[in-house]
Amino acid sequence: MAQGARKEYYGVMSNLSITNIIASNIRSMREEAGYTQEDFAAKVKFDRSYYGRIERGNVNLTVERLLRIAKLQQCEPGDLLPTLEKLNEYELDVGLNADE
Repeated sequence: MAQGARKEYYGVMSNLSITNIIASNIRSMREEAGYTQEDFAAKVKFDRSYYGRIERGNVNLTVERLLRIAKLQQCEPGDLLPTLEKLNEYELDVGLNADE
């Protein structure tokens, strides 16, 4: 993806959470690049079942693993995260109260 050209991937998700948005972004970018889950998992050196859990939103990724995925996708790590606008729009909890 060209630098500065942030594309947002938000599939239809019944259980909208930050983890699910990241999972949807990772899955969409992988599919767009033409990788199967198995191929992509092998390239980033993750077990295929673990990688499947990432794409289902069942894993809170470490920064290192998020960076590994971003590097293989040749995108900025932030491209895998929800924008602040989306956090506010969907009122997603990031552990801060408005009065803090």
